[in-house]
Amino acid sequence: MDVVNFTEAEIVSPADLTAIGEFSREAFDARDQAALGWPAHWARITVSNSSSDVVTVSSGDYYEGDAVYSSKEVLTVNLQSFKPTIVSDERWMALILRGAEQVVQATRAFETGEEPLTESVPVNQSTPKYVRRVMSVVTQQGPISPAPAVVPTIAEDDCCIAFVRLKTTGIVEIVSNEASRVKSVFEIEGRLRVVELQISTIFKEIEAITTNLAAVAAAVKLVPPRELISQLTNDVSMVRQQLNFPAAARNYWFNQALVPDDWDLGHVDSIARIREGVRFQYAQQFLQTMEIVNPTNPDIRIIEDKFVLPAFTETLRLESPVGAGRQDISNTVHTVRTAHTGRRSTTLVRYGSTVNVCENTAGWESIGNRRAGEIFSVSGREYVSTGQTSNPWNQTELGQNGHAQYGVRSVIRDTITTTYTYYTTEEFGLNGAIFAQTFLNAQMMVLSSIDLYFTRVGATGDVRLALCEINPDGTPNYDEIITTVNKPVGQIANGWNKFTFSPALLEPGKRYAWFTVTTGNHQIAKNSGNQFTGGTLFSSSDGVWSQGSTTEDFSFRLYAAKFAKSRVEIEMDALQLADGMTEIELVYEGWEPAGTARVWQIQPYGTDEWIDLDDRDPNPLANLPPLVRLRLVMIGTQDLAPMIVMDQYTKQLTGRCRPDMQALSDEFTLGFTTTTLQTVTNVDNFDPAHHTFAPKIMIGSTVYTPSSTAVVVDPIKPKRRKVTANFTVPSTGVARYRWDMNSDNVVDMPFIQDVQANFY
Repeated sequence: MDVVNFTEAEIVSPADLTAIGEFSREAFDARDQAALGWPAHWARITVSNSSSDVVTVSSGDYYEGDAVYSSKEVLTVNLQSFKPTIVSDERWMALILRGAEQVVQATRAFETGEEPLTESVPVNQSTPKYVRRVMSVVTQQGPISPAPAVVPTIAEDDCCIAFVRLKTTGIVEIVSNEASRVKSVFEIEGRLRVVELQISTIFKEIEAITTNLAAVAAAVKLVPPRELISQLTNDVSMVRQQLNFPAAARNYWFNQALVPDDWDLGHVDSIARIREGVRFQYAQQFLQTMEIVNPTNPDIRIIEDKFVLPAFTETLRLESPVGAGRQDISNTVHTVRTAHTGRRSTTLVRYGSTVNVCENTAGWESIGNRRAGEIFSVSGREYVSTGQTSNPWNQTELGQNGHAQYGVRSVIRDTITTTYTYYTTEEFGLNGAIFAQTFLNAQMMVLSSIDLYFTRVGATGDVRLALCEINPDGTPNYDEIITTVNKPVGQIANGWNKFTFSPALLEPGKRYAWFTVTTGNHQIAKNSGNQFTGGTLFSSSDGVWSQGSTTEDFSFRLYAAKFAKSRVEIEMDALQLADGMTEIELVYEGWEPAGTARVWQIQPYGTDEWIDLDDRDPNPLANLPPLVRLRLVMIGTQDLAPMIVMDQYTKQLTGRCRPDMQALSDEFTLGFTTTTLQTVTNVDNFDPAHHTFAPKIMIGSTVYTPSSTAVVVDPIKPKRRKVTANFTVPSTGVARYRWDMNSDNVVDMPFIQDVQANFY
């Protein structure tokens, strides 16, 4: 701060006197700016109400950076005009300080005259004397509204000293704005002492915590990471499924969404379905029995009104000559036995823009006995697993490792179609004597008929001829019948008699047997001396144990189909769905030997091209056709061809999905209460440009969203996401998994592959 020096005898200049005040102000301003630096703050001010409508502001100071504005007088503010008019309303008013410099006039004596140095006349007159910094009060009003009203927002460079709440009766509350008050050094020093004391305590606690953390860090190295725990609970859950452990309260859960177990599809909020994954529910479906448009097509042959093959003639494949021997095929022993027939496979084809292969199908190994019922539910037929079959393939290394053949056979799948096979069963009773003849089938063929040479025909007794499998010891297996036919006694004559079967596919290099069952006094020819070297004659008195002959064989002729064309087209009834379809399902029985094919083709409405059910892009169902022509192309050879069964179980289904999903699990009872939950969901065919998801947890009717979510893109399959969601909930012993998902395009749908939940 500068000092004005008057130590010398001089005539004082008015500017020197003015500088005294200016230098003082500049010094104080510099101190206030550098040392204090209060922006828009107030000090020594009290606000009170002198009446119901008027507030008074005491003298005090207004700090604005390097300037300090003061008021030595009490200021009043009338708020009557700001009061609300409705009794239930109120309003907040802000009292804001404003600063300004004011020049104050004062009366002083001035010397006047013609010669002021020798003669003067004093004259009093007004002159600018003081330059003061003064403050004033302005108001900022808030909105009028029912209580509680909103306090007005104060600008950062404004100094608000108080807020006043007004109602129709006037002032009801005054709240000082302590945030903008200047704190004295004494007050700051007192607060600092408290802080220093607390910091000292904190330092001591930190030292103790540091010591404890060092011990914890050493112990943590022995604790497996959460990711490992998650993997272990996943594996344990799958093992529990495979070993069929009884249900028990656990704090972990894993589900591959292969069967509806653990999913509450009947919940009021549930909008989902389980089909090898959690899928979007159908908005519309149409199911109908598949029919051939032209059953009189000369290129096909329909046997027993249901077995459909390409047209064929018969050709002789195997013959045992007529010999001099004779065999009565009825005797005094009668057997009553239940035989089973099979060897027709059921196939499901799923196709469409919204059909995507789910890679959790390996999980069927743990619940293989339920697969047929879940997969073929569309057909309306009940499927029951027959357990592991006697196929020698089951004894291979792969079979021993869990890939054994069940009633539901191995899965053939590509990116768009899925084929399953299950052997259906028919039952009938056998009553009569049993005589059998085995033979070796050298090459695959479709058996059409067998001729037997009768040398005597009784007056009564039909003859049933059956084709069956062979036991490992070479004897006929009367339980494993492939096909059978009953010939009335009135149609039997001496000589060759033809027994026409339902179509039967015989595998190459495999032995089979035919056997007769009758109560009639019939006799058929046989030869001796091993004229037929391809098999053995057997007789059975109890339907279980068979006695073979080492020299004799029955006389018979075996015929197979000889197909006229290697390619046949069969058009079916058109597929249809109002408002368009995105996927189709076809369920049918039949066979498809190696080297042959059943190719399904479609022709969507508006196109003239027949399209194979393959993985082309774009998918032909992507434009939601309401009508689609359907045909089956059978491709084979002269000796082999595929077959399809057209009966009430042959179905065609069309569908279109909803754009939204809400999948809810059953409510789980936990092994212990918890507040921390984690779900890990694998979502396949996910496109963030079209799909959204929201993992949730339900406890009772309350829905909880995750506190954090991590999404990992599968490096091998970029459309698959692993979504880990962490939840913090009130302490609970029950919980329900929930997953919401949406798609803006019904021809492109994601699905849940599997889900895991850990309740820590």
